[in-house]
Amino acid sequence: MNVGIKGYSNTSYRDCGAFSSEPVFRNIARLLDMGVHVETSVVYSRGKEDDVLQVAKTILEISPEVPVQIMRFIPFGDAPIELEPSVGEAEKLCKVLKEHIAHVYLFNSPGTEMLHTYCPECGNLLAEREFYGPMGSKLLKPWTNYTCNCGYSAPLTGSTARESFSESGFMGGYRISRAFGMVHAVLTCIGILDERKMLEVWKEISDSDTLMKIHHLIQQPYSYLDFIHLISEKAGTQEQGKQLSSFIKERIEIVQDIEKNNQGHKVYYCMGSPLFALNAGRMENNLVTFAGGESINKLIQKEGKPGVNIKPEFINENNPKTIFISGFLSRPFNEFYDLCQQYGIQADAVLEQRIYEIPPSWDFGSPRWILGLLYITDKMYTGKLGIDIKKEANEFYRRFYDMEYEDASPNRSFHSPSSQGWPRKIMGCTYA
Repeated sequence: MNVGIKGYSNTSYRDCGAFSSEPVFRNIARLLDMGVHVETSVVYSRGKEDDVLQVAKTILEISPEVPVQIMRFIPFGDAPIELEPSVGEAEKLCKVLKEHIAHVYLFNSPGTEMLHTYCPECGNLLAEREFYGPMGSKLLKPWTNYTCNCGYSAPLTGSTARESFSESGFMGGYRISRAFGMVHAVLTCIGILDERKMLEVWKEISDSDTLMKIHHLIQQPYSYLDFIHLISEKAGTQEQGKQLSSFIKERIEIVQDIEKNNQGHKVYYCMGSPLFALNAGRMENNLVTFAGGESINKLIQKEGKPGVNIKPEFINENNPKTIFISGFLSRPFNEFYDLCQQYGIQADAVLEQRIYEIPPSWDFGSPRWILGLLYITDKMYTGKLGIDIKKEANEFYRRFYDMEYEDASPNRSFHSPSSQGWPRKIMGCTYA
């Protein structure tokens, strides 16, 4: 059983309608006494380090063997992006926790080594995992031997499945909510702000066949226009859908003109870490190839959710000229360059400091990807696009969000352009 812990302070629970955190820790102790295998998860937002440490100390008093999963906070809804700790900050906190707790894990952090299970006695690697979407992880191979060479036995109950299973498209776990978030993003841009209308459209597209169709439509620039048509038709706002599609199509054609005379620029696209490569078929990599770039991600023969761990040698051997960091789960430049140095990554993109972070939701999940396409093209072919990206962003935000881009305070939401100060914000959705 996994017990989610909102925090140690009573305030954390009163915000959720409960009186205090005491019953949560009491129940964890009771479950252990009953012989139930218990794991815990706690959200970590910037500024809450002491609260997380107090949670860990309280769990330690119950049992040092209870695993603690740190959920790095990802800001949606009204949450400002400043509350999101960097992956590096979260890793530092986890290292402190591991001085007391035998098994500490870090989620929502692509490429982190803190998803693995290590022996607390000798430090040997017992089980290796990779990021598998928000709040998820995946064993890279079946874990069948729970005893370390030093004699330590991991506190596990039951056995590990030997066969793997992967649900396609938007099926499974959080991914359905991602699909709804992407639909919501289009609805927002075509003026659908009524929650009841949004729910009606969600109902219309919630069957598995339509969700799979959407999954394919959102992966390419031109097919995304068909996605807009589908959603605007379901919403009965075809004219507004045409206006959004027209804006995007005009910019697509500008990029195509640039692409004709500029090809072969090698690009690597990652998320959160230089060693977590986005899947070859995702929209982000297709934006690169659409702009005439050569995505080295297309050479990777395996897939994950939304990508896979790779070795530094892959980057060095393919030597990308430019590296883009995903606009969904990113990492500060200083941490990113430090990791490149740590892993011995010496590609031209690193040596020439051609590493760029895409603004939130400018490359996936929202119609704002058209701004990301312009941004990617401009960075690959400096000075050749002939477009002021900031001016284009202002035009998009004015037309489809009724606000200036400069006034936006973006977070990780697909549908909302700003976590605060958005005049059209009337719905309280916090999922994306």
